[in-house]
Amino acid sequence: MNLLCSEVRDSLAAKPVDVICVDFFRQAHALEPLWQLALDTWAVRLATPSDKLDAHAAALHSAFERMEGWLTKQSKMARKEEKAISSAISYLRNGAHDERTCDLLLSPIARNLAGLLRMCLHLASFNYDDSQIPAILACEVFELAATRMLYPIDLGNLTHYAPDSIHGEGGDIDNFNAMLRIGSHALKLDAEYERLNAEAKRLFTGFGTVRPLAFPTTLSAQRGGERNSELYIASMRAFHGSH
Repeated sequence: MNLLCSEVRDSLAAKPVDVICVDFFRQAHALEPLWQLALDTWAVRLATPSDKLDAHAAALHSAFERMEGWLTKQSKMARKEEKAISSAISYLRNGAHDERTCDLLLSPIARNLAGLLRMCLHLASFNYDDSQIPAILACEVFELAATRMLYPIDLGNLTHYAPDSIHGEGGDIDNFNAMLRIGSHALKLDAEYERLNAEAKRLFTGFGTVRPLAFPTTLSAQRGGERNSELYIASMRAFHGSH
C-alpha cells in the first residue's frame, strides 16, 4: 500500500519542529550535485556571464549553513544573504523554462529542486506557524522523492489533477497523493509513480538519515523535458485566458 501524506504528517507532528526542519534541510542539501549540474548546464545554454554564475553557485553552496543557523536562531538573518539565495533559486527555476533548456530532462528536475530550496528558505525565514510545518513537510517528502528519482514532470504541473483542495480550508492533504497518482496515470508514468512512492517510503522511514545521491553522468544532455514544457505552456495559456 502506498504511503500517504497524512501518515507522514502525523509522524512528523510527534517530533520537535526544529528537528524535522533540520532533517529536511539536510535531505535537500544532499541534492547539491543536481543543482550544481543544473547551474553549469544553464550557464552554457543561456550564455550566463561567469561572475553571475559564480555568485549564484556561491549563494547556494553556503545557503544551508546560513539557513540552518537562522532556523535554530544561532545567527541572525541578513537580508542581503537571503536575497542572494532567493536570486540563485530563481535562476535555477526560471532557467528551466527557457526555450534553450526546456527540452532537457534536467528541466523538470530543476523545477522540483528549486521548489525544495525555496521551501527551505521559507522555513528559515519563519514564514509558517509551527502547527503548519508537519503538513508542509509531508508533501515535501514526496517532492524530495520525485527529485531523487528524476521524475520527469514538475509537480507544479500536476496541480489540476488534484481532485480537491490540499492545504486550503476543508482540504485533504491526501489529495496530494491522489494528484500524483492521477497525473502520473494520465501521463503514462505509472512505473515512475511507483518508483516515486518507493523512494518516499525510504525517505519517510529514515528521514534523519541522508543517503548520497546517484544519477547518470549523461543527465546534462539527456532529453525528456518536452512533455513537461507542453504542460507548463498549456497551464499558462489557461490561466491567462481566464483573467
